[in-house]
Amino acid sequence: MNYLKKLENLISDVVNDLIFLIETHGKESEHMNSNCLKITDEEFMFNLDGRRYLSEVVYRNRGIELIDNCGHNYDYYVLDPEKFVQVADYLIKKYECDHST
Repeated sequence: MNYLKKLENLISDVVNDLIFLIETHGKESEHMNSNCLKITDEEFMFNLDGRRYLSEVVYRNRGIELIDNCGHNYDYYVLDPEKFVQVADYLIKKYECDHST
């Protein structure tokens, strides 16, 4: 297996884990008519466009989307794979440890 295929498989696993988290722990989005995982740690509020920062991760019919602080949505691949995986690690830790959400 080549490294590109391994990366594609990793991203696919991350997307599936985020979908599961949204389905089990998601809260109402401030910007979309769907459930989301909220980014509350500034370290993971990555810049998506100008002065717009990642604030939510949602799952809609198009798949995983990133929502900025102004309510604009982006495909998850606007983040490089390393940052996307960092966001996923943060959210998995946050929501698996916080059973009140």
